[in-house]
Amino acid sequence: MAIQSINANAPINATATAKAATNKVNVESKEPSPGGVAEDDTVSLTSTAQDLKKAENVIAATPVVNDKKVADIKAALQAGTYQPDFERTAGKMLDFEAKLSKTT
Repeated sequence: MAIQSINANAPINATATAKAATNKVNVESKEPSPGGVAEDDTVSLTSTAQDLKKAENVIAATPVVNDKKVADIKAALQAGTYQPDFERTAGKMLDFEAKLSKTT
């Protein structure tokens, strides 16, 4: 079954697309047991999917906040020795504002 694309440049072959997607994940299944639940189902993921899952796990385990840096700044604040770089902070704020205005 060929479906013409919106701009009619090239037909889209839905059958070939579905077969290609099916080839990426192999599913084997035995007949369902009398209770209606299939036994010994297996799913095989591509190496790319496995790599993405590993990367997702690493990202999930990475803390969002640098706890050591936060502790160092808190200690400096309590000791009265924290000296922020006001010009650097202002520059970062202006850079951030410029990036925001480019996206809208």
